[in-house]
Amino acid sequence: MPHSLFISDLHLSPETPAATASLVQFLSQTAVHADSLYVLGDLFEYWIGDEGMAQPHMQLVIQAFRTLSDKRVATYFMHGNRDFLVGERFAQASGLRLLVDPTVVDLYGTPTILMHGDTLSLATMNINVSAPWCAIPSGSEPLLQSHWMSGCAWPRRYGAGASSQKA
Repeated sequence: MPHSLFISDLHLSPETPAATASLVQFLSQTAVHADSLYVLGDLFEYWIGDEGMAQPHMQLVIQAFRTLSDKRVATYFMHGNRDFLVGERFAQASGLRLLVDPTVVDLYGTPTILMHGDTLSLATMNINVSAPWCAIPSGSEPLLQSHWMSGCAWPRRYGAGASSQKA
C-alpha cells in the first residue's frame, strides 16, 4: 500500500547518540518501505553550517539518509527553527531535497500543506481575524485563494471567538 512518512523535532546532537541510533534504525527498517519521507524541521538540536558535516554523528545521519535515498525513497527536508542553516551541501550528501516552509505537496491526489509548525505559535503569530469563526495568519491571503483552503477549512480553532465554534 502506498504511503508517506513524516518526522520532525528529533533534535539530534552528539549528546543524544541513542536518538541518532533510533533514527538510523527507523530509516533502514521502516522508512525503506515508504514512497517518501518528509523531515519537517529540527532534525538537529543545532546546525552551525554544513562545515559541521564531518562530525561522526552527522556522518551516521548523512549516510543513513543517503542509503534510503539510494533505495528510491523520495526524501525531503524542511528547515526548522534550530537547523535553519542546513544547506545544499548537506542536502546533496544525504540525498534529501530541500523544501521551503510552508510548502504544498500532492499526497496521492490530495493537496497538503506542510510546515515546521513553530510558525503556528500564537505567541509569535500576527493574527488577522477576518470572521468571528475564522482566524487567518496575516500574510496568508495567497494561501486562501487556493481551492482547498476556500471556506476557511484549517484555522477554525485559532484566534478570537474560535473556542465557541464547533468544527
